[in-house]
Amino acid sequence: MNSTTSDIDISIFDDVASLEWHARKLAQGLLLGSHRSLKLGSGMEFNQYRAYTQGDDLRLLDWKMYAKTGKYFIRQSTIESNQHLHVTLDDSRSMDYREQGYSKFELAKLMTAALTYVITNQQDNCSWQSGNQLLSKGHGLKHWRRSLLELSTLATAEEETPTSLKNNYNGMQVWITDLYLELDELDKYLDTLSGPQREVVVMHVIGRDEESLSFSNNTKFIDLESGSEVQVNTKQFAENYKDALGAHIHKAKRLCTQKSAIYKKVYLDDDVAMTLRDFLVDYNQLSLA
Repeated sequence: MNSTTSDIDISIFDDVASLEWHARKLAQGLLLGSHRSLKLGSGMEFNQYRAYTQGDDLRLLDWKMYAKTGKYFIRQSTIESNQHLHVTLDDSRSMDYREQGYSKFELAKLMTAALTYVITNQQDNCSWQSGNQLLSKGHGLKHWRRSLLELSTLATAEEETPTSLKNNYNGMQVWITDLYLELDELDKYLDTLSGPQREVVVMHVIGRDEESLSFSNNTKFIDLESGSEVQVNTKQFAENYKDALGAHIHKAKRLCTQKSAIYKKVYLDDDVAMTLRDFLVDYNQLSLA
């Protein structure tokens, strides 16, 4: 399925049924050929037989199969993977920035709902947090539906407070953010997210008009953090603005590289399915490692 955000009515995501419907629809194409994170071993649930090879544990031999066939077979079972995805949604007020009728935060909610649905179908664990709200680690459709109830009511913080990125989970750490923070704050957050058993992905959400300042010549801008307003001639300030923003993004990307974090830029009008599909390739490669 190819879906840009312009194809989706994100404004109704405060309705949990609508959020679930859009997330499932978006995830349909992602589930095709996705890796099911169940490993074969000596677990409890029988999966298949395979021929015995020298060095296999003799305790796993199935003697009933030997009696029937005269050949040695190993009985294999499925073991649920301990792979885990944790998503952090930046809830700063700047995430309310909108283009084409939807905001960065609404897109973050949609991506979280769709990703965790795919992960749930792979039998992996998932969790997410935003501000002070934390959905604890779990798996299964019941856990996913409970997460949607909380996701649908999420909103950005009313007061300007530092984004909390603390969690105790290993596995894949995804931070969906607009990166409107000082580099020393970014450095601190990346240190918090990083760990010996963690893979960190920073999804930088940005609008194309926001990046290029391609608004009408005289535009009123509102600081979403403070509420202050300023009238700007965008043509006059465009070059300086683009240079400053480009320099900030370049430094942020370089810091991500230094911290062994994967940086991905996500435009508000990107093909959402393609964005998530690219991410799942990285996730499943880690899962198979």
